[in-house]
Amino acid sequence: KALECISNRQGSRSRHAGASVRRRNFHDLGSGDGEAVLAAASAGWDATGVEMNPTLWLVSQIRRIFSPSHVRQKSRFILGDLFKHNVQSADAVMIFGVQPLMPRIAAKIAKECEATCVMSYRFRIPLQEEEKTSGDTDTLNATLIFDDEEMRVWEIDARKRSSKTNCLE
Repeated sequence: KALECISNRQGSRSRHAGASVRRRNFHDLGSGDGEAVLAAASAGWDATGVEMNPTLWLVSQIRRIFSPSHVRQKSRFILGDLFKHNVQSADAVMIFGVQPLMPRIAAKIAKECEATCVMSYRFRIPLQEEEKTSGDTDTLNATLIFDDEEMRVWEIDARKRSSKTNCLE
């Protein structure tokens, strides 16, 4: 549901701006067994997962090998440090970071991303409004656009855009 929400928002923005349809990039920082990456690839996104645990990375690779060819073509997994992986091209970033890592992850996304949707499962992302620290490098200037059970999606700088699509409504 979250990816569908993001796709609809981005499609709406593209149509309003007269832009042509372009590839959508999904990055999962801490991709675990690869479930989110494979789901994004199955939905048509170019999906990349970054995992530092070799066992989970291997599980992801095996799952990818046994996926349909269109999913294999649109997905890849990297064994490495999520903080060293560049997410600048991402239209959507998925994170499953434990609470102590969230400020550092927020700082990374704030530094590297513009007009990006940030998906977080279970743990909240530090936001500028919540922290009341505008300009703080460990928080994001973002608006919540999707909240379903433990999955939340924020859109960076959403208040500055004219798109009215909000998946919470």
